Amino acid sequence: MIDAFAVGLPARNESDRIVASIDALARAARRSSAPVHLVVVADRCEDATELVARDALRGWRGASFATVSVRPTDIGTAGGARHAACLAALQAATATLLAPERIWIATSDADSTVPRQWFALHAAWSARGALGVAGLVELATDDELSADAVHQWRLLVERAGIGPGHPHVHGANLGIRADLWLAAGGFDHRAIGEDHELWRRARALGASLVATADIVVRTSARTTGRTPGGLAGLLARFEASAAGG
Repeated sequence: MIDAFAVGLPARNESDRIVASIDALARAARRSSAPVHLVVVADRCEDATELVARDALRGWRGASFATVSVRPTDIGTAGGARHAACLAALQAATATLLAPERIWIATSDADSTVPRQWFALHAAWSARGALGVAGLVELATDDELSADAVHQWRLLVERAGIGPGHPHVHGANLGIRADLWLAAGGFDHRAIGEDHELWRRARALGASLVATADIVVRTSARTTGRTPGGLAGLLARFEASAAGG
């Protein structure tokens, strides 16, 4: 049984997108049967991400989240920022005297919006015995990505599989029980791929993990990312291909 959610949201220079991300999490939290503890890590931001996040959370404090925190950091890697955010959220949840096996760590990205049933779906999978859940992502339609590039991305994803048991692991849409997260060492402090590495280590421990198609998060289709490579880099290559570059 999950008695609390610990949510880590890493962000770098996301002042134009983080309000939508926080609002989506807040609306989902209002539908959660368990309290939600949210920590935003503003890592090496050169814009107003920290201030914008604080302002956005002020309107939701108490109404949706049990606790909220915005922490500026100078970690410098996506994996390190995600780990710091999730660890701080877990510490907030355990301060209520809950054991890690009763806490579900969930993480998304500051350029992504979760569905309103996000926490409810994670809780449902936990109730069915899952110790970790990897959902899917779909591209936002308001970014300036060509139809051909979108088609290339969808084709790649569909060829790999998008049904139950799919191979996709996204930091924008990932959940894991806190005791397993701790046993697996949390997120690796790497620049890219910390989500896949955690999933690999959790699987190596023999944990019951579910890759599901019923939890879908909407994420940015931008071609200039905050980390080297990643989804933005892939979309940039598709865009170049579509343009004949």
